[in-house]
Amino acid sequence: MNYVSKYADSGVLDGIDSEMDRQLSTFDAYRISLPDEQKVGLRSLAEGREGIVNTVCRIAGNFTECLPRNEDPAEMKKALEYWGHLTAVIQKVDKLKEALEDTQAGLGADLMGMTDRFTNHLQTARKSNNNLDLAMRQVDEFNQKFVNEGLKKADDNGQANA
Repeated sequence: MNYVSKYADSGVLDGIDSEMDRQLSTFDAYRISLPDEQKVGLRSLAEGREGIVNTVCRIAGNFTECLPRNEDPAEMKKALEYWGHLTAVIQKVDKLKEALEDTQAGLGADLMGMTDRFTNHLQTARKSNNNLDLAMRQVDEFNQKFVNEGLKKADDNGQANA
């Protein structure tokens, strides 16, 4: 079974790649970069908290006289609108990323299926072809390497070797 029946030509992928580079470059003036250690414990707007933020923003806008002069609810409203716009863009980027990853995973499965089929044919033919037998030793080395890695992982996980 093949998962991927139609390949995007290189122009399509090159176009996506170029457009992503262009968009990243465009956004550079506005982006920030938080180090991992700063992200830990950062109190940020998370899913499910939009409600309280929207409510406080609305109330603050209606009761500006109750806020100190240096607090501007219009600033919060503008930041909240920006949040929403960033969220919409992130969802589209995530949708593209998922489509690309799913396609790549399916293609990877197709490639492994082809590899298995071709290997079986070549293994059969190598019995009567010395040059093919020599070439197939590379495949034998790969197979041995992955068998050994699989056994090592099983050992590392406390599983018995078969």
